[in-house]
Amino acid sequence: MKIATTKLPTLPQPPNNGKGRLEVDITYSGPKQVDTRLGSIPADYESWTGWEHTERIYFRDGHKEASNPYGRSQNIWRKQPTYKSDGTPEMVETTQTIVAKPKSEITTPLLWGAGAGVVGGLAGAILGLATGMSAGTGAAIGASVGAAAGGVLGYRDANTDRVRLEWQETNITEKELVGYIHDVDEDRRRVCHGSGEDRDCHWETDDYEHDFRPIVDETVVGTYHRPVVVHYKDRS
Repeated sequence: MKIATTKLPTLPQPPNNGKGRLEVDITYSGPKQVDTRLGSIPADYESWTGWEHTERIYFRDGHKEASNPYGRSQNIWRKQPTYKSDGTPEMVETTQTIVAKPKSEITTPLLWGAGAGVVGGLAGAILGLATGMSAGTGAAIGASVGAAAGGVLGYRDANTDRVRLEWQETNITEKELVGYIHDVDEDRRRVCHGSGEDRDCHWETDDYEHDFRPIVDETVVGTYHRPVVVHYKDRS
């Protein structure tokens, strides 16, 4: 079902045509929700034996409770909508502080440069070995070139970044715990004995980590509009 909406009010906008910063409190109608326990899944644990694998396990016959071999479990909670007598979701007035600001022309180039520097360093090390240059020299050259190029691209990205506020239609969903994902990872450590030419190193298994994550299905029971910050590019 879809919640009928009236004409949405005009939202305030950041100054300087989207280049400035805006912090504002906006009140709108959103779904009334309560924290609800959906069921339980096994708690994480460790074992001495096992094998690496991932499996998806689904509940059957409406039973939504599970524990690990030691009898321990973890509760799964989600926010659930409440309903009026006619079956439609209850709505309440919500006030949210919205902060809209474009990307920084200082930090964005630094972040882009750092990432590009790492990639450039790896590429430079490989190229250095292939051309007879030392890997360290190649990595240093590649990192500096990559960082410079990344910084320039990052500055351009931030310089053309603009922000605005828009109303976004958002689903109201009912959640249901339907199962869980069981991940098993081998925890290994490197063990070395001796020194010099007699040094012998090998990998040993410490244990197996069993991690569990819920599988939650969502059913759309309505929609509402909420204010969001949207980034866009100035093409002028």
